[in-house]
Amino acid sequence: MKAIKKVRTVIPIEKRNKWVVFSVCLMASSLDNLSVSGGITSTVSVQEAFNTTSTNATWVISAYALTLGAFILISGKLSDILGADNILMFGTCVMSSFSLICAAIEKSVIALIIFRAFQGIGASALVPSGIAFTAGYFAYDFNVMQKANRLLSIALTGALGLGTLIGGAFALTSIGYNYSFAFDHFGFD
Repeated sequence: MKAIKKVRTVIPIEKRNKWVVFSVCLMASSLDNLSVSGGITSTVSVQEAFNTTSTNATWVISAYALTLGAFILISGKLSDILGADNILMFGTCVMSSFSLICAAIEKSVIALIIFRAFQGIGASALVPSGIAFTAGYFAYDFNVMQKANRLLSIALTGALGLGTLIGGAFALTSIGYNYSFAFDHFGFD
């Protein structure tokens, strides 16, 4: 925690460009939707890669969604207690780390399901902390906060479409499903 506070004081707050910081927040908050939609479109690729049933392949998506839903309220409360920016950074790190792990799994669909569940825990921190971060960062001007909230909504919605395209493109090529998970990490971090 002390290291994070030291990094934050390198650039004084009055010299920071809030829109640049907000853009990073938008991209981090979009990781969840990108991962969900990319995972849905690559389910058939997962089934073929692991030579498993469609039921097991859909658990890759379901495990993620279950932990996301189960932890989103907890993450929202932690965002209130510990600060939205801290939880946003934590969620982004967890989500990115498990994205890379999921991309590297090639032998066990059970391992993929388990690590996608952990990835869902990281994702549960992104949306509530992103919304709280936006509200806190632009609270000085209602009109600017409205614009920021619109941009957040557009980013979250756009990530669904982008994830569908990317996941489907990777799943239909010889590249395979795992690069769609890796894209969750490299696309925004």
